[in-house]
Parts: sequence; structure tokens; C-alpha cells
Amino acid sequence: MGVWLYDEQVLARTWFRTVRIPRSVLDSCSTGPYWGGFSGGFQTSWLRELEVSTADGAVYELGGTIAFRSLSELQACQVSAYIQGAPSAEALSVARARFDDREGKTGSGRHA
Repeated sequence: MGVWLYDEQVLARTWFRTVRIPRSVLDSCSTGPYWGGFSGGFQTSWLRELEVSTADGAVYELGGTIAFRSLSELQACQVSAYIQGAPSAEALSVARARFDDREGKTGSGRHA
């Protein structure tokens, strides 16, 4: 389960499905509230999952990305960096820097 960023596509795998989305059609990534088995079927504010949008307006909820809010926001930064053209191998480093800047954590000594 999870999301893999390849040079040409995003692969998202859950317990029940696999979604492949070409990188060229991706427009944005954000987090959305999770609701499902881990939350008793109710929407939660503390569990989030990634949502990616394509240029034609389609939105995909990536259920294999369930995480607490801060980690989910870091994941969204990583996928956003990838969408904006960062090489897949460098997307986490770019995302960590953007996330730390946004959270006011520059110079914290953290490593990507």
C-alpha cells in the first residue's frame, strides 16, 4: 500500500485497487479528510489522505496514504514538488524544505 512516484507516472496502491496516473496530466495535490474503516466510517479531522487533481478536473482520493495531518501535509508537499517537475528521486528533499519553510522550521537541523 502507498504511493510511488516514477518518472512518468504516479502509482497508488490500496488493499483493493491500483491507480496509475500519468505525470503529464497531474495538476495539483492536497490532503482531504479520511473516512473509512479506521475511523468507524466517520470523517475525521486528525486522519488525512492525499487527493490528486488532473488538468481535466478529475480528483483521485489515494486511500493508501492515510496519515496524521502533519505527515499527510508533508506527503502532499512531496507530490506537489513532483508534479511541478522535481525529479522523483529529489521530490522529498524539495518537499521537506518547503514544508519546513511553511512551518517556520528553517535551520532546525533536520535532514531530508
